[in-house]
Amino acid sequence: MTDQIAFPTPRDQPRDLDAYALSGSFAVGGLTVHHVSDGLTFGNRRYWFNGIDPAAWMPPLGLIDPDTPFPVNFGLFVVIGGGAVTLVDCGFGPAIGELSGVRGGNQLLTRLAEIGIAPEQVDSIVLTHLHTDHCGQLVTELPGGEVRVTFPNASVHIQADELAYWTGTAADDNPMSPYVRSRIMPVAAADQVRTFGATAPVAPGVEAIAMPGHTAGHTVVRVSADGATCFLVGDLAHHPVHFCYHSWLPAIDADPPRSVRAREDLAQLAIAQDAVVTAPHMPILTLGRLARNSGGQITWRRVEPER
Repeated sequence: MTDQIAFPTPRDQPRDLDAYALSGSFAVGGLTVHHVSDGLTFGNRRYWFNGIDPAAWMPPLGLIDPDTPFPVNFGLFVVIGGGAVTLVDCGFGPAIGELSGVRGGNQLLTRLAEIGIAPEQVDSIVLTHLHTDHCGQLVTELPGGEVRVTFPNASVHIQADELAYWTGTAADDNPMSPYVRSRIMPVAAADQVRTFGATAPVAPGVEAIAMPGHTAGHTVVRVSADGATCFLVGDLAHHPVHFCYHSWLPAIDADPPRSVRAREDLAQLAIAQDAVVTAPHMPILTLGRLARNSGGQITWRRVEPER
């Protein structure tokens, strides 16, 4: 199967963080999608293949050393069109300062300004989940310890089980909880939070779809317009290989069996709709399409962005 899957290999991936883009854009029909970074670094590759023998995942990735640097983008998406501006996730924020060797961290507002978006112009935010690196810029910290909501005019859409977990006692011992709660509670207090169950329309051409497993209410976002479709898959994939090998999961997945099923469901949808797929943690831009080969295996093929 590996000769039919054009995965990026280490030869395609620079070892210098300055070589990676901090933003990029592509079209989905009449909508524009910007992939922007709130920090870039290199991570431990083994982390995203938890419990899998490196002898299994190294060949498809073109590796001979399992500790070859793994580029990690703490990214998010901005969907513009139909009279609306929608964010899909909200960056890492100041907590990224706890990581070493980061480029472009805690700079979401700078990235948005570069594409002509001011915070008050954001109409909607979809949070794929409430891990630290996806909700960090929901509020802005002020001198003296006060915070203000960063996007005062935005409705913030969160899957109901996701919000219930992070605001309930089940998350009390989760080390991410203090930061997550410091982000989401001010937004809830401002009456900006909107919860949903299985699906929710968010903006013209933008739909949230619950696909739990990575977290209690993990969500993907379908962007569609003029016969074109793209899935922004959140943390269902950190590398294109994850679209094809569904059981190769990161160590942090809360419910691995459900996460595998979510990946399977996503693959079926993406193939049926001939959709582009991409994810926030992938280098900008990493766009692909899924298909099945003659043996029924799922394949990933890089595609160039529509403009």
